[in-house]
Amino acid sequence: MVRNTIEIIYKRELRNMINKIKYIGLDFQGILFGGLVRDEIIASHYRDLFFEKKLDINNYWNENYDIETKHRLLIPNDMDIYFNNQKNKDLFLKKLNLFINNFNGNIYVENRYSDKFKYINNNLNLNHTKIIACLSIGKTMTFKGFYLKFSIDIISNNNIDNIEPPFYNVDFLANTFIIEKINGISVMRLSSCTGTPIDTMNYCNKIKFANKILNDIINFNTYFVRNIYSKNRENINCHRIIKMIDKPDITWNILNIPFKIFVKDNKTNDIAECCCICLDDINKDDKNDNSKLVEVNTNKNKAYTLHYNCFLRYLKKEKYSTYYNEEIGENECRCPFRNPFNFKDCYNLVEYK
Repeated sequence: MVRNTIEIIYKRELRNMINKIKYIGLDFQGILFGGLVRDEIIASHYRDLFFEKKLDINNYWNENYDIETKHRLLIPNDMDIYFNNQKNKDLFLKKLNLFINNFNGNIYVENRYSDKFKYINNNLNLNHTKIIACLSIGKTMTFKGFYLKFSIDIISNNNIDNIEPPFYNVDFLANTFIIEKINGISVMRLSSCTGTPIDTMNYCNKIKFANKILNDIINFNTYFVRNIYSKNRENINCHRIIKMIDKPDITWNILNIPFKIFVKDNKTNDIAECCCICLDDINKDDKNDNSKLVEVNTNKNKAYTLHYNCFLRYLKKEKYSTYYNEEIGENECRCPFRNPFNFKDCYNLVEYK
């Protein structure tokens, strides 16, 4: 019997595309790291919860079905992968090309080196290649189909032994896990090159701390721990924090930075102040923000509250700040009241136990 219709679910197809690219990379001894691994942890947890509840599998890809497990559909924005030699990187690109060509797609490769927002340790000479993989699915005589696009950052080297992501320069504890293939099996573990006290923990303590991080991740809690020195480190720190919090469907709670995001509810509807950016009443529900607020703790005397959207727009401008503090010999990012955020010191507020 010939089916008259074929259902194409965009997120399901994109998820399968990403999985295929992951498996190709792991087959050639690539190491996955960064946001993709973090999102895999979250999606796997809520996917398992979905099946534990014995819900209707036909509604798995329905975004409005069972809100408690909605993060089962979380899909990473991009992929970071590391190869420790050029041969494996070339084999990955060759196999990836074959896969993409099967769907009449294209791969765009751009060799680049970004000084301002790089996440690689200054002391390491690593190569960075940016790839955009594009393919088309569902094309018929009368329908042009769907266009899938996915970004891949490839880090590689030819002469550095005993190094792995995140290259002693992790930004958040939520990004300390990596995935690699060992004896044909995909394994997730804490990296040995985070640049934090995790690297020198004994096996038992590392396992216990890993479990704590995992529990934080699935509850969208984490700590900012980047501690690399450079003249513009606060600009980079600000950029990394914005990238973490500026997500449409997730509110990350970064526990050790000088501001916190929270959802407006009945308990917060009596805040007797206005947003210092737009000057509107905090309690007024309008286009600025009607669901989230930000409490900033850079003033010594008292914290102050702002609309989330107002604060985020401000922070995005501040990350490009060129304010130079001559006393410390580096750039600073400052709050709306012109006090320094001091993101560079946040790592001191983390307890590794």
